[in-house]
Amino acid sequence: MDKVKYWLWLTEVFGIGSERLWTAMQCFDDPAVAYWELCRDTHGLKLNQKELSNIRSISLESCMKLIEIYKERGISVTGFSSREYPQYLKNIYNPPAVLFYKGDIECLNRMPAITIVGARRSSNQSLMIADRLSRELAQSGFIIVSGFARGTDINSHLGAVSVGCPTVCVMACGLDVDYPRENFIYRDSVLKNGGVFISEYPLGTPPLQQNFPKRNRILSGLSRGVVVVEAGEKSGSLITAELALEQNREVFCVPPANIYDKSYAGNIKFLRDGAVAVYGYEDITGYFNLFNDDEVIPETDEPDIQAGTVPEIPEIPENSAESVKVSDLSEFSDIQKEIIRILMQGKTHIDIISDKLGYDVSELMAEITNLEFDDVIQSFPGKIYGLK
Repeated sequence: MDKVKYWLWLTEVFGIGSERLWTAMQCFDDPAVAYWELCRDTHGLKLNQKELSNIRSISLESCMKLIEIYKERGISVTGFSSREYPQYLKNIYNPPAVLFYKGDIECLNRMPAITIVGARRSSNQSLMIADRLSRELAQSGFIIVSGFARGTDINSHLGAVSVGCPTVCVMACGLDVDYPRENFIYRDSVLKNGGVFISEYPLGTPPLQQNFPKRNRILSGLSRGVVVVEAGEKSGSLITAELALEQNREVFCVPPANIYDKSYAGNIKFLRDGAVAVYGYEDITGYFNLFNDDEVIPETDEPDIQAGTVPEIPEIPENSAESVKVSDLSEFSDIQKEIIRILMQGKTHIDIISDKLGYDVSELMAEITNLEFDDVIQSFPGKIYGLK
């Protein structure tokens, strides 16, 4: 069962998609260590009442039992440190600690993926483009990722299936929920062709509106790039594209036939901002062939919980414009006051804070995490911290 049970327990304690889980994990090298220290109350973290209550009421045994129940229903569970967990997804801000899946999730670690998104009520032209692009990209060695919704999503999945290639369906509900109902008939075809259904939501979770924006970070995070086929000014596809940019993924857009068609306002926005125009699948395959980076995975925004190496410390200029005044330091511990005073001079790497204060990084992390929980400081990629 690997360490999945611990990741599931942590998810139950902090909540699905909670950033606080990763803030807490900065203090621990391993989910099992986190479990024992949280249960024994030897962690030194400032947790809220709900989290403390969850620690007392949620047992590891209940999580193990849940995993077995899922297995009996044909659903597998993977945790962040598991071998089969998608490697690309590890390297985003706030990755899911646990994924539920049905099918061959390891296809994502064997082949590069491309996410295709667009409107649920797409034009016939956009549906044709989604189908053809997905077929040609799949035949070129890419796995097609989409959200299994009506319109562009399902056409993208079926394009890959039609040429016998795997496709990844990222759901915003439990994997046992028939949503959308009219697409349920395609599930067997996806699975028979080596595809997989993925969700961070447990069985029985309905497709609530708030689930979709959270789901979109997974859609973009699994892939090397996102293709926007059709997106209006307020389309949900734009959220996925914005997340792709934040995750250092490339954004591709299909240019509209009619530049005045508001259904493509999102496409035009991203094209103006420098997105790669797609006139055929070659624009996507050619883009990645240019770099030929031997599957270099973008740097993670999250702590490397398995690493033992010390990162190279970047030079961070002191920027008085970034200085923040904290009016009252009396409520903080002596160490926290010193950390805040250092950060008043600008963003700083954790190792620099350690050198200036003479404390080990491990001693500082609990204090820094509590300051994060108190909304006083925030973390940046590369173990850099600054005041909010």
